[in-house]
Amino acid sequence: MMTWGSDGDIRPFCALAGGLAARGHLVTLAVASVDNKDYSSLAQAMNFRVIPACSKFDYSPQEADEMILRIVRTRNLPTQFKLLMDGAFEPKVEEMLAAAIELCQGSDLIIGHVALHPLFTAAEKMGAPIIAVSPFPAFYRTKYASPEGTPNLGPWLNPLLWKLVEIGGHWMMGPYINRVRKLCGLPLSLGVMRDFWESGRLNLICASPSLCVRYPDWNDSVQIPGFFDVPDSAEKWELPDDLASFLDNGEPPVYFTFGSFTAFGIDANVRLMAGAAKLLGRRAIIQAFWENASYVPDIPGVYLVRKVPHHRIFPRCSLVVHHGGAGTTQSSLFCGRPSVVVAHAFDQFFWARRLHELGVGGEPLQKRTITAEKLASVIQNALGKREMWDKARELGEAMKRENGVSRAVDMIERRMGGK
Repeated sequence: MMTWGSDGDIRPFCALAGGLAARGHLVTLAVASVDNKDYSSLAQAMNFRVIPACSKFDYSPQEADEMILRIVRTRNLPTQFKLLMDGAFEPKVEEMLAAAIELCQGSDLIIGHVALHPLFTAAEKMGAPIIAVSPFPAFYRTKYASPEGTPNLGPWLNPLLWKLVEIGGHWMMGPYINRVRKLCGLPLSLGVMRDFWESGRLNLICASPSLCVRYPDWNDSVQIPGFFDVPDSAEKWELPDDLASFLDNGEPPVYFTFGSFTAFGIDANVRLMAGAAKLLGRRAIIQAFWENASYVPDIPGVYLVRKVPHHRIFPRCSLVVHHGGAGTTQSSLFCGRPSVVVAHAFDQFFWARRLHELGVGGEPLQKRTITAEKLASVIQNALGKREMWDKARELGEAMKRENGVSRAVDMIERRMGGK
């Protein structure tokens, strides 16, 4: 297996690796963590092998801030993706290709992140069977929905939109893809982008069917098994006494986190969250990497945390304010809590809109235009809707019954002809 990105791209692969290992499969997971995080404790707890897919990312905090801020300032998804590729992917692409070729040489099956074209190219070169894993459904064309970021023109015109977006995507990404193909001695691609993220064998969307629709015109290779959730038993964590005391002595707090995005422009992010919490006048928990922040708020009734497992803390909160990452979105709903999403980039706009459509999320917000006053107003409005809480609890119970990892392993084994 191979993945790259932040926690939201890597933890689902850890969960699936653990599920495969529990069925008796030997699993190696190659990880390119843009945050330079270590996942060895999860690997040890779930009995799979984790290795680096490349050397550590060595951009400075200032360079990382500038890259993310450029991404957040644009609403155009292809441009956002290109900025990320230029800043955090291309510098490591040859290392990731070498790791991918080594994985393909020694494995019976390859499972890869949908946005990891060197792995798909390596699998093609080595003749290795490959399964793709996507964090959300917008990679797969359907006449019932338009490509993310475009208007829905209905089932007659949406296919044309998909074709145009895919051709445009290949025009933008083709040079990157063909550089890797040239390194592998393969003919240059003149096709469309989806040739490099879609498996002809099996494509797993690691999201809850309670959140995502499986469109009737998808072929049998596209499946939505459920949320790939890391089990609590894999993470050793005990509730600190002072946090336990805070939670026990007052109304359930509002939880604020922008996940991995909190680290970029951290002081501005902290001021936004703290400003909204102060305006609300309610108990709150704010999560940030405080060792990197020069502004640390001191507000009565507001507790500051660095990092806590979502499943241990979200059930004790009234509402979760977050960035709309796939993992945080599903963790909040899994715990039966409504959300207010401040989308920064990429698939976060999709999740913000989807939660709102389902009645478990407040008005979708965008980081590039948000103010503390607007954020506080939307949170206050969401807190006043009892039906939002009830619907979130209902969907959370449905998610608990899905067991996405086990279903995914079943699908993989069936598609590969059994164990």
